[in-house]
Formats: sequence, structure tokens, C-alpha cells
Amino acid sequence: MPHPANSYRTPDVEIWLDGSFLEGGTADIRCGEVIIETPVSQCKFAVLAPLIIAAHSDARTAEENQSQADNWAPQGFLTTSQLKARIIRWTQETVNAGALAKHVYRVRELLELLADGHFITPDPHAWAHDLLESGSRGYRLSTPARQLHLKLRPPLPPGGLQWNDP
Repeated sequence: MPHPANSYRTPDVEIWLDGSFLEGGTADIRCGEVIIETPVSQCKFAVLAPLIIAAHSDARTAEENQSQADNWAPQGFLTTSQLKARIIRWTQETVNAGALAKHVYRVRELLELLADGHFITPDPHAWAHDLLESGSRGYRLSTPARQLHLKLRPPLPPGGLQWNDP
């Protein structure tokens, strides 16, 4: 069943992501009373961090030759081309953005394993897909922005990082 653009499929989840685009890091995921800490590879970090940043930003830009079609998604969503562009730029091309579907699969696989191992939900597969939502709008973390936290560590991308980077 489709969800309205700004409703959240997993409103009870809180995520703290800590690390760098070049090294990966750690994620603390809270669901109810359960808090799980897990290492996050560079590829998984490269998917999660831009989605956290997008959740905190209403800005949509037409920079880097993005068409108007790439700018229609509601808050928190990044189109496939936007997410790939950020991965390429922010990881200094050390992560293969062309394998985005594989990276998203691996993030969902991790979420599913964590949910199953900690008995968060009777259907870990569906929960992982609900949390890392995808569809015609693109990708987003389907939880309120106030519950998504990011601590970036050096090295930062060349020229720094802006919340509304394209």
C-alpha cells in the first residue's frame, strides 16, 4: 500500500551514524527499548549518510546539470541520480556508485540481520525495506529527521560538505 510522501513507515526508529566517507564507521540503531551498535562499511556509510543529510534538508538544486525531473521528490528522498552523484563526490570516487542497488541491498541485509537477531519485529525483511524506503520517488530513510543523527569525521570531501549539496 502506498504511503503519503511525508508519512513514515518506521517512525519509532532512531539512527546515530558516526564515521567518514572514506573509512565507514558505526551506527547505533534504536527501535523501542532496543539499541544496537554495528560497524558500517564505507559503502554502507556512503548510502546512509546522504540519506540522513537529505532528511534534514528541504533544498533541491539544479546544480551539476540535474534536470527538473530530478528535483520533484519530497523531503528526505533522493533520486537515484542524486544519490549516485553524492556518493561519487563525497567518497572521492572510492565507492562504485554504479553498484548502488547492490549497496542498498547490503544496507537492508544488515538492517534485516540486526532486526532478526534482536527480535525487533516479526518480519525483519519488511522492516528493513520500510526503513530504507525506495520507489518511484527515489530512496529515503523512512523515519523523522529529528531521529536521524550524523557525526562526520575527517577526512571530509574536498571543498567540505554542505547540507544541501546536489
